[in-house]
Amino acid sequence: GYKLIGLLFFFGAIGALLAGALAATATAGFGLFLIPIYWFACMFHVYGIQDRVAPTSKEDEGEEY
Repeated sequence: GYKLIGLLFFFGAIGALLAGALAATATAGFGLFLIPIYWFACMFHVYGIQDRVAPTSKEDEGEEY
């Protein structure tokens, strides 16, 4: 779970750095602003990871209506 998404974000960061560097060559350096946007997106997703994990209970309470 966490290791896989961390690995994907790591390789995504390499791609984002390369894409930002490529865009920077065509836009006189303004393409470097793409990198902080990617970092914000990563931080936003990592911030929400704990909220998506369902709590587990050891005791089965049966069905609730």
